[in-house]
Amino acid sequence: KDDQGPCKMYRMDTEGGAPVTATAKVTDCSDLNTCIRLKHSRWVISGDYCPVAYDFARGGPVYRKSSSIPEEVLYLATVPKGSLSTCGEGNWLVQLASPDTDFIDEKMGYFELKGSEEMCLKASLPSTDIIFGNAAQAPQGQWNLIYA
Repeated sequence: KDDQGPCKMYRMDTEGGAPVTATAKVTDCSDLNTCIRLKHSRWVISGDYCPVAYDFARGGPVYRKSSSIPEEVLYLATVPKGSLSTCGEGNWLVQLASPDTDFIDEKMGYFELKGSEEMCLKASLPSTDIIFGNAAQAPQGQWNLIYA
């Protein structure tokens, strides 16, 4: 586990019988420059979710899993205050895009996502435990950071 945060990765190995640790900083690593890879048993949910823009109501980024098939486009974002979502405020919600009813203004940081709710994940995810491989906390799936 990396105690320096997800933007620094390290690897331990041995060289000639002696332990060696190499550390590398991932450049330009932030929530608006880093995609999240979600692994899940439902293939349509699995994939790379990349940041669209910062949503001021949610207080964080909205991620999108793009697809050439409109019915497979998904969003990943936290549930904002005052939402009627069954997922619960602050938890992570994966929901289908609904081009006919979604309202998105990326420049203003405003998102009204109306698509069906596909999956809810605890507010503590993604965490560095999940990012670095301890999937025990994620019974419905596993989060991995990838770098865009």
